[in-house]
Amino acid sequence: MKDKNCPRTGTIYCKDNQKFNFYLNDYTVTFMEPDYSEIQLDGHFLFGQTFGFNSIAIYKGDSMPSFSGVKSLKTNAYLIAVENALGAKWDSFDSIEFTGGVLNSLFICDALKFENMDNGDMIVHHQNTHKRWTFEIEDGCECELIIGSWIRHNSGTTGVSLTNNVVDMQLKFSKPQSLEDAFRYVWKVKTALSIMVGRANVTFDEIYLLHNKPGLSKLQLFLKEEIAPVSKDFMRCITFYDLGNL
Repeated sequence: MKDKNCPRTGTIYCKDNQKFNFYLNDYTVTFMEPDYSEIQLDGHFLFGQTFGFNSIAIYKGDSMPSFSGVKSLKTNAYLIAVENALGAKWDSFDSIEFTGGVLNSLFICDALKFENMDNGDMIVHHQNTHKRWTFEIEDGCECELIIGSWIRHNSGTTGVSLTNNVVDMQLKFSKPQSLEDAFRYVWKVKTALSIMVGRANVTFDEIYLLHNKPGLSKLQLFLKEEIAPVSKDFMRCITFYDLGNL
């Protein structure tokens, strides 16, 4: 996934009030500790803040437990709290939202309905065509899958427009999920959708982690993609309409 705001720079915070600067570009992170004192890096994520005042979590896995001076790390994922005026909650999330990409090959954007009047006028209606499925995952947690398209309204001095050309899908969990679980669910979703389109290289335009509590920022997940995104005709896929009421 392409991060249009890269390169990003900022500060990572560690225990014992340690902090150091980072430079992130194209999924390579360079850490800089000017005092050359050893920095201990605990956990799978490094948390900090960009100089644009967005909270950030960089996934490092088990690699590089400590460093001093300057060190580079290739990461496969990081998250940005995009609404930087709000608080960021990193220990868990309540839902995942996928937008665009392969979803546009699996669901029709049909949220707008047009009605032609006898006098030549046209009336535009919004219709809710979202589809929903509920199923149980481990530990008695229920998950609701919701897929549909949304409408964007633009108005200005050059005119007014309504567009309905982006599909989004949400997984809503009845219990909070840990941050690291997000990768597992993304992988499961990609596996299922790859079967539906008959391609392995399925991608999305955007992925967000969201919370039920008001006032918390949504977290945008950036994943490194090694392959080009898939594009396939709607009629050549197993679509969400084919799934019916399963």
